[in-house]
Formats: sequence, C-alpha cells, structure tokens
Amino acid sequence: NFGVDLVRFTHHNKTILCASKRDSHYRIMYWSLHDNNILCSFIGHTDVITTIDLNPVDSSFLSCSKDGTTRVWEYLKKQCLIKINKSRTACFDNTGKLLACLFVKPSSTEENPTLEQMIHLFNTENYKDKPFQTFTLDSEQNEIRSLKFSPNGKFILLGTR
Repeated sequence: NFGVDLVRFTHHNKTILCASKRDSHYRIMYWSLHDNNILCSFIGHTDVITTIDLNPVDSSFLSCSKDGTTRVWEYLKKQCLIKINKSRTACFDNTGKLLACLFVKPSSTEENPTLEQMIHLFNTENYKDKPFQTFTLDSEQNEIRSLKFSPNGKFILLGTR
C-alpha cells in the first residue's frame, strides 16, 4: 500500500508518472494504466518529491525534491540523464530544449533575513553543468514555489506562497 502524488500523463495516453514513497525510498513510478502495472521506478531522491514536469518533445521528464536536487530522467532508457544540485524547482520550455531551475541562497543579516532567488537556464541538448543565462530576482519577492514557461517561451510564470 502506498500513496501517490504529482500524477502526470506521459505522451502515451495509457501511462502516467507519479511520485511516491515506498519502503523508505522516494520514487517516481512509470505506470501503465492499460494493465495496472508499474513499468519502472526511478529512485534517487532522498526526500519528498515536489515537482514532476514532462519534456513536451521526448520521453524525458524532470523531478525536483526537498533534498535540493533536480534530476532529468529518461523513462524509455530508465536512467537519470542530468542531476543539478541545490535547485528548488524547475520546468521545461515548450521546445524541450530549455530547462529553467530555481536556486535560493539565504543572504541575511540578523536584523533583516532575506532570500536571494535566481533562475538559471540550461540547454538540455548540450548540458555542461553550467547555465547559459542567469537571472537574479527581486529580493522583495515572496518565496517562489513553482516555475512555468509561457507557450511562446518568452516569459516564465513564478508561483509563490
């Protein structure tokens, strides 16, 4: 018996991805609805999974966790392709070629604690551990919880508390 969260349809209308914790392992399950069979479990996160986002053009997807990692997985190859440390949340753009990750650094004084929030953009086709673009966000903003690209890829929507 296990609960599921963050349920997402894949590109195949009879399969889903969902987050779960089973046997003290946090996992993402690739599940066939046709025969109610778990085709694969993706294990690697060490804390609660908070985000799942499918690449719109291929069989990769990303997951983010409270363990501070973002991982890009390939569900047909059943492996982790990219691991990004210290990221809070992430999303793909509509072309699947851009990955936006949110990074948060506490930068505080005792009287005025603040969070420095930055968005890093990565090229998924030529990932080199370093972003090709970074944006520092206004420190007066609320803590960002989610990111989503606009359909034309020109804007990023920020979801806050």
